[in-house]
Amino acid sequence: MNKIDQGVEVPEADLRAPYTADHCSRWAPAFRNLLWFDETKRGEPWANQSTYLRDAQWLISRQAPYVFACKGGDNDEPHNHNDLGHFMLFADGEAVVKDLGCGMYCEDYFNEKRYSFFCNGSQGHSVPIINQQYQKAGRSHTATVRNVSIGKDIDRIEMELEHAYDIDSLQKLKRTFTWRKGAHPSLVLSDFYQFSEKPLSIVERFIIPDLPLSSTNDGIVLEGEHKLKITFDRHLLEWTVHTHTFFNHFGEEETVQTLDFAVREARRLVQVEWQFMFL
Repeated sequence: MNKIDQGVEVPEADLRAPYTADHCSRWAPAFRNLLWFDETKRGEPWANQSTYLRDAQWLISRQAPYVFACKGGDNDEPHNHNDLGHFMLFADGEAVVKDLGCGMYCEDYFNEKRYSFFCNGSQGHSVPIINQQYQKAGRSHTATVRNVSIGKDIDRIEMELEHAYDIDSLQKLKRTFTWRKGAHPSLVLSDFYQFSEKPLSIVERFIIPDLPLSSTNDGIVLEGEHKLKITFDRHLLEWTVHTHTFFNHFGEEETVQTLDFAVREARRLVQVEWQFMFL
């Protein structure tokens, strides 16, 4: 495989971001392109690979044409979003569990109202809403990654997220991602909660494209170009879907859906699980 000296793969030219893609016309990306340019290099398709970025607490796995990524970290990162435990799924370039990216910059985007914006607050990410509360910003609100394993057939990561929230009764929230690779990979997401007293409510939120949904006996199918089936225990969880609009970084209005799963009987000990399967 064609690589530059530092061992970084050279992707195909179609993935190149042209200078005009940055509507802010920032110096750093333009200067980087000049430094990195090498006319003797020719890109090739990215190989299947799983990578754990320890400092950032990101796990990324490419199983072409599918990609899974999830993150830990803390809620005081540069250009921070409150997104501990957030994850994404892609199929042939189509995001089927989404990240919204940056919103439209304005005065309130950079003051105390920052996390009221759907892009920035945890309400706009695929993370739980507990007792009707979202994650909080700040360095003390952090994820703790306990275990990461990358294997030939399965990748797994476990992280503790209780410190992402200001909820005194939340003693533990362990989120586990199990990514099963292969021709048609699948993701199992499991969340375990422990409270010191009965919680008022637990809602698990997933951010999905504005595409049709169909219901089956054991789950839901997102009807995109690549269908995604989400299975779950209907006895434990009740699902609803809502449409949201927001302004993206280019000032364009976008529409997405929040797929919310409410725990029917919130208890001191709760474990819930979903499987995401590409059809």
